[in-house]
Amino acid sequence: GLGGVRYLPNDAYMEIIAEPVQMTITTETVLVLDQVPNILVRNAEARITGKLVELYRGKIVNRGVGGQTVTAYLKQGEEIFRLGAGRTKKDPNMPEFDGFFEIKTPNVESQLKVGGVEVIVEFVPEVGPDGVALYQPSVNSTSVKVWSSTRVRVIYFGPQDEDEIPDGLFDIYENRVDNLIFTFQVMEGTSDVGGDPVTFGEVWLNITMGSYVNTTRAITDIRGRVHFNFTSKLKDTSTGNAFTLQSDQDSANITVEVTFVGKEGFTPSSRTTLGTYHRHVPPPSPPAPVLLIAFIVLVVLILGAIGLFFFYSCLLYTSPSPRDRTRSRMPSSA
Repeated sequence: GLGGVRYLPNDAYMEIIAEPVQMTITTETVLVLDQVPNILVRNAEARITGKLVELYRGKIVNRGVGGQTVTAYLKQGEEIFRLGAGRTKKDPNMPEFDGFFEIKTPNVESQLKVGGVEVIVEFVPEVGPDGVALYQPSVNSTSVKVWSSTRVRVIYFGPQDEDEIPDGLFDIYENRVDNLIFTFQVMEGTSDVGGDPVTFGEVWLNITMGSYVNTTRAITDIRGRVHFNFTSKLKDTSTGNAFTLQSDQDSANITVEVTFVGKEGFTPSSRTTLGTYHRHVPPPSPPAPVLLIAFIVLVVLILGAIGLFFFYSCLLYTSPSPRDRTRSRMPSSA
């Protein structure tokens, strides 16, 4: 070959021509991982990027291997889950990008347990038309953590939509506190169905109206639930001032936001509900009970008539008659 030594026949050797031998040149490869998330969230998107390059005598050669398939797996204990696969780039016009790959999955395996997991990225070379692979296989791995996504469920929400024509917003009145009761539950996963409760997690409830913010903290119980019960008017946590509408306002927007701040192995989540805060309007005075008053007056009149009747009857009974007066003035016969 080029740069080799050519031997020429001389008196000592006869000229001979060797038969050509066809050989396939292969090379070792290495997977260089550029981006691997430190935390994989179950049922969430994950992305791994890297480059497949040639390796010569243990050293990386800046020559990408394009047009090949790279596959990623997750190994936890004895179980192995396929994460996804991607093709390495190959562009004759831009050879500097050859070998780059991206592996994306919309949902990380839900069967994974919260804890550690090994990410294994593997390259298995494709076989050419002659049945021979042009590259040697390679593999790379790293350890990451598996977390669970979470969601906040509403168990009980005291304020309701009380408008005559419902507008989809709950209503809070400044003079009412009996309905300011809330119960939420933090669950694993993002689906509305299934999932285990997240116990002993920190939850914050923020009720906001304009510049007023009421903040309350609670810890989930063994069922993943938190309970908030207000027994007085809403007040701003930082100033202690009661929620107050401006003089030209009869109502204002108000939000109730509950946030699970997350904990080891569980991602944060939140839920926001919109409502309307109303000024207290005294209810109109009830109409006078006309029939009741008329009945009472009638009873009084009847009783008065009865009383007068007995009064005059008694006077007539106790007064002497004119004959009795005459007899009383006649002299006695004695």
